[in-house]
Amino acid sequence: MADMLNNQKIQNTQANQNSVPTDIPMEFNKQNPNEQREDLDVIWSRWRCMVCGYVYEGMLQIKECPKCGNSNPDKFDDVD
Repeated sequence: MADMLNNQKIQNTQANQNSVPTDIPMEFNKQNPNEQREDLDVIWSRWRCMVCGYVYEGMLQIKECPKCGNSNPDKFDDVD
């Protein structure tokens, strides 16, 4: 019987609205809410060294191959 009374108490109470967090993490605090995020495929690119076959993945175009030292921009290929 005591369990039924406790259940009725819980069911009749409203949700505690104070438990909702009011502080927003900085990563979600945007200054321009209409700004759309760029797709990671647009930012992230892959480059293959045509001398040794090393594949670099990153946001910037590779200037020198870390494996063989190739620095000729014509010897790098954009990989899809």
